Amino acid sequence: MFDLINLNLNKTQMTEYNWKWEFTPAIAADAQTIQQGGSYLSVKGGSWAKNTRYVVTATVSHKKLPQFFTFSNTTSFKTQEPPYGGVVSTSSNSGYINDTITLYVYQWKTPNPPLNYLVFETENEEGTERGNLLTPTPLNQN
Repeated sequence: MFDLINLNLNKTQMTEYNWKWEFTPAIAADAQTIQQGGSYLSVKGGSWAKNTRYVVTATVSHKKLPQFFTFSNTTSFKTQEPPYGGVVSTSSNSGYINDTITLYVYQWKTPNPPLNYLVFETENEEGTERGNLLTPTPLNQN
């Protein structure tokens, strides 16, 4: 998720302004969530294309005096390609609570080295809902 949050105006002041968000290249409207009068933008994970440079521009203008109070801020970033071709396995296929299980992660390839991992618990059987972070610092593939 990518978030841009305005920190310079209080809630009362935010309602006096119009907010406009622009993406180059465009991001689907249904992937964007705009809240707090337009000052908070969130983009759904998986909405970004790989290996793409994005430019995000936020423009704020006063509703009554836009000719005097209009400001823009632009940021850019480049997404990378996810790793591919590797293996993730464990030292055991079953266990009990508090058993130690070793996770093996190897043979992954990436055009964006170095390749680092964060390991999370899962919140569901399919492994699609991220739970608690298990590795406080990224692990490097050796």
